[in-house]
Amino acid sequence: MANRNLNKAKEAKKDEFYTQLEDMTDEFTIGKSIEEIIEERINPFSLNRNEKNIIARLVAKYPHDILQESIDDGAVQYLVYDNNDNPIRQSVDIFFEKLGGIAFNKSLPPIKREILHLKNKGKYLFSFWRDDIADAILHDYVKALENYYT
Repeated sequence: MANRNLNKAKEAKKDEFYTQLEDMTDEFTIGKSIEEIIEERINPFSLNRNEKNIIARLVAKYPHDILQESIDDGAVQYLVYDNNDNPIRQSVDIFFEKLGGIAFNKSLPPIKREILHLKNKGKYLFSFWRDDIADAILHDYVKALENYYT
């Protein structure tokens, strides 16, 4: 009996190992895909080891489609090109710095994304802006809208 339980435990451990291996391979494949997409956008520049590590963390945190949308949006918004249609190094650095934030914002539900957008606008438009008060007002407003429409 104990021997049978030991064998079952070994099989379960083996299955867990292969499941983790498949997940790692899938994450590795997605990571390589994201790296290729970024390198196409920033060509003739390439990613260094640190940037590849950052991409690996982003791949672990966000789905492929959100990362791909983030790359597309970031490229449009932050990449600046020279006369030969090559991106300028400084714009590539800014694009890469903004990528995680873009992915974070895209992963939020639409209402939270809009609230963040409003709060960021307020910070830049009003010198007296206070996030704590804005949070309370916006939270109350969203609750009122939810109550009204449900």
